[in-house]
Amino acid sequence: MRVLSEWGQKIMKDPLVLRIGIFGSYASQKEGVGSDLDVVILVKRSNESFERRGIRFYPLDFPVPVDLLVYTEEEWKKLEKEGRRITKEVRWLPR
Repeated sequence: MRVLSEWGQKIMKDPLVLRIGIFGSYASQKEGVGSDLDVVILVKRSNESFERRGIRFYPLDFPVPVDLLVYTEEEWKKLEKEGRRITKEVRWLPR
């Protein structure tokens, strides 16, 4: 998805952003009518609550709805340690 790649390149310019990935139906290429794009942004740190972090990154011009999750590096490592499914399914975009 070209729009995802272009948006990702802009977001990666933020010095706090470490990685951007997708998961869910688009990552597994099983999207269909009504599918949303599930996006993960991994940041070094954040002073914002988990619920508010995505506001500064949220893409307003995507052709499909976006479910955006922003995790700090520390939170992501904890999810990996717990074996959470999202950490195994995410497909990271090229830098």
